[in-house]
Parts: sequence; structure tokens; C-alpha cells
Amino acid sequence: MKNFFLPYQSRWINDKSRLKIIEKSRQIGITFADAFDSVRKAADKKRGNDVWITSRDEGTARLYIEHCKRWARLLHIMAQDLGQVIIDKEKDITAHVLKFASGWSISCLSSHPDALVGKTGHIKLDEFAVSKYQRELYRYAKPCTQWGGQVSIISTHRGIDTVFNEIITGIKHKGNSMGWSHHRVTIQDAVEQGVVEKINETSGASESRQEFLERTRKECIDQEQWLQEYCCIPADENTAFITYEMLRTCESPNCMKSASWLLDPQLSTLNPQPQFYIGMDVARKNDLCVIDVGEDWRRHLGPRPPRIPRQTILRSRSRTFSHPGAPTGQALLH
Repeated sequence: MKNFFLPYQSRWINDKSRLKIIEKSRQIGITFADAFDSVRKAADKKRGNDVWITSRDEGTARLYIEHCKRWARLLHIMAQDLGQVIIDKEKDITAHVLKFASGWSISCLSSHPDALVGKTGHIKLDEFAVSKYQRELYRYAKPCTQWGGQVSIISTHRGIDTVFNEIITGIKHKGNSMGWSHHRVTIQDAVEQGVVEKINETSGASESRQEFLERTRKECIDQEQWLQEYCCIPADENTAFITYEMLRTCESPNCMKSASWLLDPQLSTLNPQPQFYIGMDVARKNDLCVIDVGEDWRRHLGPRPPRIPRQTILRSRSRTFSHPGAPTGQALLH
């Protein structure tokens, strides 16, 4: 099988560690190679075991099974595609299942953690960083391997505030107390080890390695996409002035008021002293970063009247997100 795999694919397949994890560039053939590993594990009648893969969605689950079917054919291994099988009717959990003559199966599940409860064998958490149940997935996955199974985590980064990046950080900077076998393959690593030639062979293209890298970089929207999707560098949420987590903590089902609320007679009993509101439209590259101050004049909420001699709108452009704090402070002091 040496002709089928590039060096980084072979290292992943041949790694027998109980815990292994890979941070990778997008579309470098790791899933394809991992499907071979799954077939090899499930086809071994004597020392094989069931293989359970959590996938991002049903489409990726079907794709993984198709990769497995292809490997089974190439290896002349008998396997039956059972299609979509109900795993838990009450929780509506299903799996795409490939059954082998050995008696073992490869099952591609959803990424919901309940799908792993009660399973035994090898566990593979694909696109782990994308799942919103990362901590629960690993918590349920590890006991499934008690009888000689292996936990494999495969993912591209999705920001620094993920359990995936927490594990990677623990490996690199905190002594790797959990004992992970760590793999890392950037797009540059993949190119150096022959992925461009493989792509040319499949697609009929004739790009050089340099042309491939330059084109791929140019086709990214920004540097953040290039670094995270291809270079294994997680996006720092500090580049977002207001993160989604910050927004979620402020959510309230009753925070929005209709225009009729301003006409409520009870408002007249409130403190007649004016109340000020500050709003900020965050922008970074093309648009203005705008800060607008509004004032609640009892029953009217709107822009501050021009007769008040204070600056109410501040604008800035082409600054990093560490800068808007300065004009925000100015607006609050006015």
C-alpha cells in the first residue's frame, strides 16, 4: 500500500497509540487514509473490533462510508453496506453501517455525544473542533476503548476557544499529561510530501508546488482563513471585538421593545433625568467603525439633539480591534 499513501498519511495509519490526535490542513487526504485504517481494524476477524466514527453531518458520514467501501473493494474484503441503521429510536440516533465478514462493523454516527453511549471498540472523532459537544464527546468516547480500542481525533482548528485546541495546547505547552500521540500537517507539510502531485494525478492538472500554494493562498478571503484552514494556526477570538460567547451571555428573550413601548404612560413616572445609550457598529477593513450616542428624553429615544454641544458620533477606519476601545472611552466620558 506504499504507493497509495504519502508519508504523513502512513504515519497516521501506522500509529497504534491508545490516544492519537491530528491538527491538519483542509483537504490533504487524512480522512481517505483513516478510512483505510478503519477497514483494516474491522476486517480483522481475530484481533479486530467495531469502529465508531462521529461525523459532522449525514453527508460526511456517507462520504466516509464510501471511502471505506472503496478500500474494501481494493483489498478484496467482503463487506455489506447496511445503509442507515437506527441506533436509538427514542433519541432519533442513526448510523451508516458497513458490515464485514469478520463480524465487526464500521458505523458513522452523528456528532451528538449520546450516540457513543454504550459502544465498545475504536472511536474516531472526525472534525472534532466543529462539534458543539466536544467535551461531552470525548467524555463518552474514552470509556468505549477500555478493552483495547483506540481514540482518534481528527480536525482542522476552529478558533482558540475549543476543546480541540485545549488538548493541543496541553500537548505542546503543558507536558502532555494525557499521553497523546500528536500529529500536525500544514498545507506546506503536505505539499513537501507530495500532495500536489497526487492532486494533479487525480484532476489532470499540472500545477507546480509553488503555483498550488500561491493559488490556494490567493483564493482565501483573508489571512485568518489561510492560517486556520491551511496552516494549523487557530483563529484568535481576540480578533473579534465582540465574540459570540459575549453576545450569548447578554441574550434575553424580552430585551427588545416595540415602538409602542415608548408611548407607555408609565414612562412618565420614571426619573426625568436623561439617560444616554451608546451603540457601536464594529468594522475593521472596508467600512467605518461607528460609535453613536443616543439619549432617552422621557418618551423619545433617538439621536442627541444638535443643540447639545457634545460630540456624539466617532468614526475610525483601518485599525486593529485593540483600538476601538480608545474612542469608546471618549464617548463614555462625554
